[in-house]
Amino acid sequence: MLFTYAVLDVNTKQLISKNNLLLNDTTAPGDMQACRHANGRDWWIIKPGIYEDQYQVGLLDPTGFHFQPLIIDGVIHRGQFETFSYFSHDGLKYIHFTGKRYKFVHEYDFDRCTGQLSNLRVHNLSENLPWGYGTQCTLSPNGSKIYFSRGNNPPLEPGTFQYDFESSSFIKITEFGGAPMLAPNGKTILIGSIIFGNNTYQNTISEIENPNGLGTDCNIILHKYTTVSTPKFVMPSNFANFRLGPIDGSSCDTLGINNPTVIKKVEVFGANVFPNPFTNEFTIQLKSPPSTALQLQVFDGIGRLVHQNSIVNKTTTINTQELAQTTGLFYITLTDVNGKVVFGKKMLRMNN
Repeated sequence: MLFTYAVLDVNTKQLISKNNLLLNDTTAPGDMQACRHANGRDWWIIKPGIYEDQYQVGLLDPTGFHFQPLIIDGVIHRGQFETFSYFSHDGLKYIHFTGKRYKFVHEYDFDRCTGQLSNLRVHNLSENLPWGYGTQCTLSPNGSKIYFSRGNNPPLEPGTFQYDFESSSFIKITEFGGAPMLAPNGKTILIGSIIFGNNTYQNTISEIENPNGLGTDCNIILHKYTTVSTPKFVMPSNFANFRLGPIDGSSCDTLGINNPTVIKKVEVFGANVFPNPFTNEFTIQLKSPPSTALQLQVFDGIGRLVHQNSIVNKTTTINTQELAQTTGLFYITLTDVNGKVVFGKKMLRMNN
């Protein structure tokens, strides 16, 4: 099972390249999850291995992909397939379900700064889910519950079930076992369902409106939506994690300049930086000389401080030949005497 990626041009919607190889180690089919780094720009990527105790944990930043194998102590070295993994809505919990053969849920705390998995809790659901049956599942937004579908496998009855991590309770929610899926809004869970009549049937979608609630408090609305054909859900990445921003003030929030509130201050402050792209130097031009010196900081593409200087004039030209990174993306900030960022801009450095 090769792990590849494609590159798309968002503006033109054109395919730039495909089948770029990341890993050729054997991993579990599919089941890759991504979560925003705490700097609000980069991405953590976790790919379960072919064994229950193995993961590939990677970081995607402007310099590319960086993967490292991870072996988890306390987990049986046992083959797995048809696995499901999820991050909680806040990105602070990672859940891995071992899938078709053995029915274990591995619950981890996740560090968005370092990408570390810790504090493993193992939940054995073998008595509740049939061995060898491919079981679909999805995580509630806050990560406190996980929902499973179960087919008719006597003596076990079909249905959709909720498992609560804190109380270890396994509760039946519906009589049918449609595959549950977290809705794109990251708030509700959708389940494919059917209304049967005399020699007729109507395809519907039921909705769990409060999936963080325990048992009946989850508030399921049966057959809330009708559909023309049978709904088919493709298990997606956890949509909520695409909306996570930086953890402001944390040790790894090195890119506060990417925060939209900072970009808004650029217009208020009224500075200009040119040329962009630049080669060996760029110029900072203010509307008027600053009343007190401003601190200029230049960060490279992975958030390292590579240059700093004081700005006291209306126009200042910065020579950048000393920068360690020859080309690529840079971030420029201006900070006032109180340490407040008053200007931020992305800059691209090109070869001569």
